[in-house]
Amino acid sequence: MKKAYAVKSKFPISPEEMAEIYTMPAVEDGYDGFLYNERGKEVKANRSAYDRDVQKRLAAILDQKINSCLHSTIRETETA
Repeated sequence: MKKAYAVKSKFPISPEEMAEIYTMPAVEDGYDGFLYNERGKEVKANRSAYDRDVQKRLAAILDQKINSCLHSTIRETETA
């Protein structure tokens, strides 16, 4: 993995290009996948990323974290 990043770091892209890559799947048509390289081409994730059970567990963990943060923010707002 370090070798892949070493090669990649020799050809960095600007922050503006990186922002475009990050937002492209959300705002443009034709992006049905979920992992893209720095040129906007879909790449395959590791096998577990496509496992529905793993996706459900991840979603449950994220929901729990988000709800925890929201409740904490609400409490802080109420005591301020």
